[in-house]
Amino acid sequence: MKTHLLLSLFAVVSLKSLAYAEKAPLSVGELQKRADAIIVAAIEHVRVESEPSRFERALGNSDWGIYLTLRLETVEKGNVPDNQLEARCFRIKHRRSSTEYLTPSGHHPIPATGTRVRVYLEKEEGVWHVVLPNGIVCLEGNAQDAIEVARLRNRAYTYLLPIEIWVLLVIVGIAVLICITSIVRWFQRRQLQHHNCS
Repeated sequence: MKTHLLLSLFAVVSLKSLAYAEKAPLSVGELQKRADAIIVAAIEHVRVESEPSRFERALGNSDWGIYLTLRLETVEKGNVPDNQLEARCFRIKHRRSSTEYLTPSGHHPIPATGTRVRVYLEKEEGVWHVVLPNGIVCLEGNAQDAIEVARLRNRAYTYLLPIEIWVLLVIVGIAVLICITSIVRWFQRRQLQHHNCS
C-alpha cells in the first residue's frame, strides 16, 4: 500500500513538472496600453547572457537574458530620444523545482538580426524591456527565433532533479534506512537469544 502511495506521489510530481504557466499573448490593444513606448526598428544585434531569474529569485534559478540592439525607424508612442536602443527579452535557463517553472517561459518570438519589427517596450529602472510575452511583431519575413536563441538549451533542473523529488528521495531513503536498521537489530537479538539458549 505504501509503495503505491509513494509511486503515485512520484508520478504526480513528475507530471506536474511538465506544466508551464505560460502567459497568454496580448492583443494589440493590450500591448498598446502596457507599452511605455512603441517603435518600428530593425534588429542590428542579438546578445545572450546567463543571469539570475527575475521571476523566480531563489538561488539556483537563472534565465537567458537576450538583449536586442534596435535601430529605430519610427516612434509610434512614447519618448525615445536616441536612434538606437537596447531592449531586454528572456527565456528560462533552469529552475530548482517543478513549481518554479510555473512562470512565463519568456518572449516569443525573438527574431534574427536584420528583421524589421514593431516592438512594444516597458521601461524599468532605466532599462527597456520588451512587453511579455509577445511584444515583438515581425513586419517582414517569418516569425522564427534568431539562431542565437534557437541554439539556447535549458537544463530541466538546477540540481538534476526537482527539489520535490529530492525531498521524496530523502524521506524514502530514511524510511529504508530505518527498516534495514530494524531488521539488522532483530537478527542480532535473535542470534543473541539463540546463542544464550545453547
